[in-house]
Amino acid sequence: MDLPGREVGRASEFATYYYVSKLGRRTAWTTTPPAKPAAKLSTKKFIGPLFRQGADVMPRGIVFHAAVKNGQGWNLGPINAGSHFYFLRSDGHVLKDFKLTAKGVNNQVMFDVLISKHLAPYELAPGSKGLLPFSFGQSGWEARTGSSIAALGAATKGAVNTALTAIGESIDEFFETVDTDRKKLSGQSWTDKDWIVFASAGGMLPCAAYASGSRIPCKKTVIDQTLYWGKVASEDEAIYITALINSPAVIKIIQFHQPRGAFGERHIHKLTFDHTPAFDPANPKHAAVVFTTRELLTQWAKRRAQADIIPYLGADKQLTTRRKKIALAALPAWSDYEAVCAAVYM
Repeated sequence: MDLPGREVGRASEFATYYYVSKLGRRTAWTTTPPAKPAAKLSTKKFIGPLFRQGADVMPRGIVFHAAVKNGQGWNLGPINAGSHFYFLRSDGHVLKDFKLTAKGVNNQVMFDVLISKHLAPYELAPGSKGLLPFSFGQSGWEARTGSSIAALGAATKGAVNTALTAIGESIDEFFETVDTDRKKLSGQSWTDKDWIVFASAGGMLPCAAYASGSRIPCKKTVIDQTLYWGKVASEDEAIYITALINSPAVIKIIQFHQPRGAFGERHIHKLTFDHTPAFDPANPKHAAVVFTTRELLTQWAKRRAQADIIPYLGADKQLTTRRKKIALAALPAWSDYEAVCAAVYM
């Protein structure tokens, strides 16, 4: 079905045709004609149910500080523009300039927080230390009591009280803010034997990486709401999912269904998950994705160790800059990788 119309810009206007693009239950109009009738993907089994959105770790101004290791504890200081910590607050608005200074804050309230800026294609930078008065106990995540905070020392109690006073919330209220009614923090749990896949929630281009549960201990890691995460039982499944989310093929599937802003498409959220088939190790197409992606990652492992790449692997670099520098498409295995991923969606 096509519909004649006009595309109007600030300084241009021309005739065009609009075409219907369907993705599951979603329908969008686009000026790009379909090259051929799209094959209908079976979504009886897809990866969507595996993924959950991270917790609402905000306002970032009270969570992230210039954290420097001090023996068994941490010294916290202000984050100033130009600091290598600045990326942690650069997108925030509430309490963006909040300053906290403390020496010897107990490690038990300092967690590795992962936000979207830690993610690049196939790369997950180490989490950044965040001050959170929570703990992971036998029943999972919970708010610490006032007495348990006080038992960690005067510096820790003072830092937590100063942060909570700035937002006017108690420890329990702050936990509910971060957890939300969707239990975004309470639901974060995995074992050392699990494999965790991380994917971006926003932006124009999908982005994913994976890591073993042993690399990111659940008791000390908090995933922010700018990321989606899912746990799987095998590295092959993690590779398969990560490969497809990073592939050009999935961009073609979702691009007409992303909201558009002044800077193009955005708000990926679960679009990629809900239209990517679940992993089946007996499926030759799926096995080909795993095999070819392993070769791509072997080539990338050698490339990422080179001196010109290493400075761009940190979370303080812009993702667009990191994408250009990583340049996976320049690797010999790329064309085969691109082809096997496209085959899954045909």
